[in-house]
Amino acid sequence: MIKKSPVIMFTIAMALAVAAAAVFSLFQPHGELVLRDADTGAEYARFSVGRSAEFSITFIHSVNNSPYTDYYEISRDGTFLIGMRYYEFGAGVPSELGPEETIEYLEDGSLKITGKRLFIPELTYLLGRETDHILGLDGQKYSLRKLCGDKKLVMFIFE
Repeated sequence: MIKKSPVIMFTIAMALAVAAAAVFSLFQPHGELVLRDADTGAEYARFSVGRSAEFSITFIHSVNNSPYTDYYEISRDGTFLIGMRYYEFGAGVPSELGPEETIEYLEDGSLKITGKRLFIPELTYLLGRETDHILGLDGQKYSLRKLCGDKKLVMFIFE
């Protein structure tokens, strides 16, 4: 019968434990998208996400009175504006493409810009009284008015 060294057995056990932890971590959320009041720090909502999250914010544009959507990616690396969708040009609406950006004209008459990667140091939205802001995350839609209230300055944070 072959005797197994305690050192070898310990090394094998540790290697198996590390491998199991690595595989387990691939299937576990690694962060949360948190909505906080920018003035008080009060937490409005918290959503479990993976290592990063893509989400959107849709609202009625105050100048052209049509839906406007910003698309974001958030992670430990920061928050990035990655695209937008809108129906009409107007004040505050992009009219030129950046070097890596593409524009797609959709069947409903909207324009969708993708390929953007603009770092946003601190993502905040001022929630209006006239129009609701809708958070799109993981196929779900959430009214920010219901989650946070009217006229609130809301920060989007990855924790």
